[in-house]
Formats: sequence, structure tokens, C-alpha cells
Amino acid sequence: MDVKGQQRESSLEADCYFSSAYFEKKQILSQIHQFELIKKHGVKNILEIGPGNGLTSFLIKSSGYDLTTFDINENLKPDVLGDITKINSYFDNSEFDTILCCEVLEHLPFIEFEHIIEKLSHLSTRTIILSLPQNKKNFLDIDFSFRFLHSRSFNFNIFRRFGNNKLPDQHFWEVDSSKSTSAKQLEAILSKHTHILKKESYYANRYHIFYVLTPK
Repeated sequence: MDVKGQQRESSLEADCYFSSAYFEKKQILSQIHQFELIKKHGVKNILEIGPGNGLTSFLIKSSGYDLTTFDINENLKPDVLGDITKINSYFDNSEFDTILCCEVLEHLPFIEFEHIIEKLSHLSTRTIILSLPQNKKNFLDIDFSFRFLHSRSFNFNIFRRFGNNKLPDQHFWEVDSSKSTSAKQLEAILSKHTHILKKESYYANRYHIFYVLTPK
């Protein structure tokens, strides 16, 4: 049986995060977008869960933010090594302005989702930036700009909304991969512990859906 979840993530070599898949244009743009969302909310003290190849960490640190990285994999050399399901045991309540948790939670069984969101809501004073993969096929995606309208860009997108994609071996679930993990169900859980400030299917990488949350 294939190993996945925290058992898999804790043992990956660092060079796995430097494979060609992590350097596809859409993947890099998605990481840059994480940094853009941080800049928009005027925060200083950030906890990054799952630093991966360190690109987002580099952008954050180079811009003068106070950054703490957290991961279960010692090969990634996080500032704090630990288990996200017990994250409240590593930090104090309200210790961080912002928590960045992107493309992480799908690597754990969905039963852990609400417990983790609740814990993150206690650690953050301002925002939680969350991204998750969504289980939809992109049928049509068109970007266009009107130069005479101050270069304003518009995006038109159609998802295929029937059937499910095959989940990657390392994912337990994705948004809309089942009824229990539908966007509606996820947002109901998020709304129990946070206010959803923004929901965004990122135009440069439709596989990633972003949420900007504030703790209740």
C-alpha cells in the first residue's frame, strides 16, 4: 500500500520539492500570489505551514517580515518541527498576525480539517491565508485586457462540473472530490471558526482555490 499523509510528508527528501512540477509557471505564480495576499493585509508576523522549496519563504523574509516556518519534515529545516494536528501545542494563542497554509491540508484525512482550522483560528490575530486543490477540470480559460481601460484584465473560465478527477496518490481529498468535501461543506466548516473575507479561484492556476479568513 502506498504511504501518504504525514508519514509520507515527514520522510520526503528536500530535493522532491525541486522537481520540474514545482517549477511549472502556474505553480510559481501561485506561490507568488501567496506573497501578494500577505502584502495586501499589512501584517508583520507570519507563520508559514509547509514551506516546501522555500520560494515563498524567501520572498517573505526578503521583504522584511518576521517569518516562522513550520513543517513535519526535518529535511526542509523548518524553524519549528512538528505535527500540524497538534499545532496549538507549539505556539501561544494569538502569536501570529497571519498564518499561511497553502496546499497542505489535503495531505491529511479530511476528518482532521475542522480541528486544524479551529486551532489556526486561535493562533492568528488577523488573517489566515489558505489554499486547497480543487477537483475540477478546466474546460475553457480565457484572459484578455482592455488597454484603453488602464490595462484592466478580465478572466473568463468554465469548469467541467461532472465526474471527478482521479486524486493524486498523495492527496486524501480535494475540494469537490466528494460530497463531503464540496466547496459548500468546506465553507460551512470555515464559517464556524472564521469569517471568509475572500474566496478566489486563482486565474493563473485554476487548480488552486484561495481563501482569506479572519478568526472569529
